[in-house]
Amino acid sequence: MNKVVKALLIGAVGVLGATSLLTTSASADNRTGYIYSPEVSTANGGWNWLENGKPYTGFRYYMGTYYWFVNGVRQNAGWRDAWGMRYYTDDNGRAVQGNQAINGTVYSFGDNGTFFLRGKVKDAYVPVNNSGWRWVTNGANFTGFRFYMGAYYWFQNGVRQNSQWETAWGMNYYVGRDGRAVQGLQTINNKKYYFGNDGTFYSRAVPGKPTYFSQWDGRWSGTWFNGGTFGATGCVPSSIAMIMNGSYGVNTTPRDVANRLGGASMSYGASGRDLVRMVNSFGHTTRNLTTPAQVKDALRDGYPVIFLINVGIGHAVAAYGYSDGNTEVFDPYNHQFYNGWNSVDGLIGRLSADPHDWDAGTPVFAIE
Repeated sequence: MNKVVKALLIGAVGVLGATSLLTTSASADNRTGYIYSPEVSTANGGWNWLENGKPYTGFRYYMGTYYWFVNGVRQNAGWRDAWGMRYYTDDNGRAVQGNQAINGTVYSFGDNGTFFLRGKVKDAYVPVNNSGWRWVTNGANFTGFRFYMGAYYWFQNGVRQNSQWETAWGMNYYVGRDGRAVQGLQTINNKKYYFGNDGTFYSRAVPGKPTYFSQWDGRWSGTWFNGGTFGATGCVPSSIAMIMNGSYGVNTTPRDVANRLGGASMSYGASGRDLVRMVNSFGHTTRNLTTPAQVKDALRDGYPVIFLINVGIGHAVAAYGYSDGNTEVFDPYNHQFYNGWNSVDGLIGRLSADPHDWDAGTPVFAIE
């Protein structure tokens, strides 16, 4: 072959080769996205983020979420800073949202697609990543009682506890199957306990049998109360005093109870509303019992009950306990109308017809 021709052919091949190399290089230099590029890095299987062929550092949106890259390499678990905000990427490199437990501290990253750190969870019952609901205080799982949606719940390391005893502030409490601290009379493992009805929830003595008082006791029978002498008109405060002393351990007398009413009532003696006011003054509550079943259930459960009845005149008696349809009656009128165990249905059949006795509802009251 002619040397000149040979030289021209070699030159042509060289030009073609150079052109091919330039095309490949230009293609690589223009690539943008999550590209298989092991020549950049073999981390994460050789996949890297390139921008116009160059390894990228920062956040990029990919497959529905944001990832953080350093020199093209996806970064996994760790804190990130961008746009004046802090972010956190998880073990898969994804920017996290919601409430996240990171090295034992719970942080909030919002839930509106912005991903930036809001700070530690302050004091709330929140869902935490892969952990379920937790009560968190200043970023830490909380142990103790917290008020939530109208009730108190006990949490242990952030987890709500159910059906068990708890101790706090030197008192014993019980949380039920729904985690709520219980109130009132409760049967736990076949034993009765009383937790009050005043929003304090702690265990205290079960209501006992009323301590008998007579409205005709000479210490107060001649004093004045609502339209007459106490001996004639003091059946309601005397019944309340029996229950406060014997059932709830409050040291008081019928006269002391009457004094709590303040000014004179519109009725002769005390009305249903007067009864409620006097009971409330001790921090206790009344529960109106409107059916025979409710009356029997309250007595069966161990609550003392006051009946406003008709014995020819309006009268009040205290009752406690339940057995075979009967209850023990404590008649403050020197036991003149009732003494000992009597039929519950019989008492209900003699309820007062005086409108003043009905002004707080059916004149049968559980005292709690």
